[in-house]
Amino acid sequence: MIDFLQAGMWFFGGVLLHRTLSSFIELGQKAMYARELLQDSLKLAVHMIDDAKAATELKYARLEQAGCDSETIELSKAADELAMKNWQQSFISKMISTFPKRYSGLITFEDWKGAVRTLDRKIKK
Repeated sequence: MIDFLQAGMWFFGGVLLHRTLSSFIELGQKAMYARELLQDSLKLAVHMIDDAKAATELKYARLEQAGCDSETIELSKAADELAMKNWQQSFISKMISTFPKRYSGLITFEDWKGAVRTLDRKIKK
């Protein structure tokens, strides 16, 4: 009877140890996934900004070719720059607010410039 009881205790102890170790491993895997998700999201946002800047440069060149005066072009540049900054800040705010709270320590920036610096450091590693 004692052997049966001892075997049962070892069995349940093993189950408990397995579940505990599995939880730690899963937590580590999720943290790595969250880090990769953060980096990939930032890379995508930077590429989108670069593409938008190229498109606006093309727009300004076309406006000049069309004979628009410099005041109109400068006004368009100011509006586009403001829209770009608003989009950047909106992206960062949304990223911070929707990122899982458990992994919020992975976010080491508060604004667009900080996000780009973070991404540059990660890429250089």
